[in-house]
Amino acid sequence: MSDNNPLKIFARVCAQIGWDKKLSDLSEEEVIGIISNIQIAKGIDKFYDGEEIVRIHFLYSDRSWKGGGDAPF
Repeated sequence: MSDNNPLKIFARVCAQIGWDKKLSDLSEEEVIGIISNIQIAKGIDKFYDGEEIVRIHFLYSDRSWKGGGDAPF
């Protein structure tokens, strides 16, 4: 797995914050750090099947994307 793989990027951030930290205990700075690193990890479709990504996205989203054009990630 390459170093720019989205899962590796996320794992590095979580390791720095602490895997055992509850989401409710995250500081604003930690949340911003997670989000900014997720944004840097765009291009996930280069590593994973697009249809599977969309399926998982809708499983964990508010389902506000109505399709057409690119998926919102």
